[in-house]
Amino acid sequence: MSAEMARISGKELEAMELYRQAIAQAKESGFTQNEALANELAAQFYFHKGWDEIGQVYIREAAYNYQKWGAQAKVQQLETKYPKILRRGGPSGSSMDSFQTVNSSTGSSRGSSLDLFTVMKASEAFSSEIILSKMLEKLIQILQENAGASKAFLILKTEHQLTVEAAVVSGEERMNLQSIPVEECDEISSAIVNYVAKTQSDVVLNNATREGLFTQDPYILKHQPKSVLCTRIRHQGKLTGILYFENNLTTDAFTSDRLEVLQILASQAAISLENALLYRTLEQKVEERTAELAQANAEITILNERLKADNLRMTAELDVTRRLQQMILPKHAELNAISGLDIAGFMEPAEEVGGDYYDVLQYQDRVKIGIGDVTGHGLESGVLMIMAQTVVRSLFEGNFTNPRNF
Repeated sequence: MSAEMARISGKELEAMELYRQAIAQAKESGFTQNEALANELAAQFYFHKGWDEIGQVYIREAAYNYQKWGAQAKVQQLETKYPKILRRGGPSGSSMDSFQTVNSSTGSSRGSSLDLFTVMKASEAFSSEIILSKMLEKLIQILQENAGASKAFLILKTEHQLTVEAAVVSGEERMNLQSIPVEECDEISSAIVNYVAKTQSDVVLNNATREGLFTQDPYILKHQPKSVLCTRIRHQGKLTGILYFENNLTTDAFTSDRLEVLQILASQAAISLENALLYRTLEQKVEERTAELAQANAEITILNERLKADNLRMTAELDVTRRLQQMILPKHAELNAISGLDIAGFMEPAEEVGGDYYDVLQYQDRVKIGIGDVTGHGLESGVLMIMAQTVVRSLFEGNFTNPRNF
């Protein structure tokens, strides 16, 4: 019920894990009918998502458990609904016999289950990781073990090229996470990898040096591998990666059953890969944004230092201008010396002192009153004020009485 509620709520990863738990608990408790139902619902979930390889495994397990429980009508219903998956005996034999042939309950040789427990445990192992490097490490080791390969390589498809992201070789504790382009990796056949990428088809070579399209491939001729398997990782109909395996000890190492297990594991790994890649992309964006913010902060710090220096300079200039202004403005004694005229003036320096001023000039019997409004602040406007006042005084004392000429 929890798995179905998660499915309806769109929590796909949670639903996958809950289906797995439901199946495992029902199996452990011996509730065959519940195990069958959980497998059937899980199959429907995966079929709906387009992951047919995984759905096939679950629906076969469901049919097997329904048969084991004795629900023959339910088995027939599933065979009718999924004829290509469950009817393997052909028209000559009954569906019951054909199903029993595929699902022998003796020992661990039940073919259709494809070691479902291993598949689920593997899926749990790499789906629990969100850090790409750790997830790739778990994934490639699980795939190598299930493939029975001497060498295993995981290749991811980026926008521009195919890169080897993880590798494990028997006898060596080595993990490669350097994003090496396929053409630069001398431990795999780049020709086979590129062929799979372009044709979207798998390559299985039971005797790589004597059969198939790649007997004359320079890598095959040089390394003489016995068995080679190269298969795709697809998600939502798109190629996301490629798996490359070699067995250098025996021919016919990669059977159809092994290929099917690997395809199921690859299908389940695809969504975990996508999530891990998305997480890595987000991490990179966070790092880029953090670097941008750090750079911006450094620039702001430098700007603040400049502003402090500019403020000190401006403060000094304003202080000089204020003093100049006070020196130039007429003194009370000068104003009182003008007979027959009462002059009152008030001046209060603004916070940002400029070149504004007033002046009262007396020369012989003439008096001239001037008011100057100088644009700007600071020392430059103060100098302009002095220049203007000097010109006015010079013209006044030069006896330029005509206003137009003045």
